[in-house]
Amino acid sequence: MPKHSLQIAILFLVAAAAMSGCIRTYKLDIQQGNDITQELVEQVQPGMTRREVQYILGTPLVADPFHSDRWDYFYAFKAGRSKNREQGLVTVVFEDDKMLRVEGEVELQTVSAAKIQPPPALETDSASGDDGPGLFRRTWSRIRRNPDKE
Repeated sequence: MPKHSLQIAILFLVAAAAMSGCIRTYKLDIQQGNDITQELVEQVQPGMTRREVQYILGTPLVADPFHSDRWDYFYAFKAGRSKNREQGLVTVVFEDDKMLRVEGEVELQTVSAAKIQPPPALETDSASGDDGPGLFRRTWSRIRRNPDKE
């Protein structure tokens, strides 16, 4: 292999290694459950049938077979890079297959990062907003900490 080609290959590898630390991954927004708003809950009136309630609020996330007169609508949303999560719970109570009342909070509550802890292997540096060291730095620090014993 000519000397010029070898220099280009080494330069390319160094540039690729340097660029690998610059790439940030995209984190998806996560929405779970039914998106229940105050306006939707206000449309539900006592005396409505299950089918009418389901048409307005959607299929309940939890329909407990042990409590057939109760539907639970849970909603949670976590923005991609945020550690906080918004969540809410609304319970619809039926009696004789007619809606009796709505319980719970429609307003979303923000659950702080202190209550939502990532697994230890995924912890990040939240003070700087950085996702922590990249693959190259993590690998290099492991090599330096655990030198091969000969």
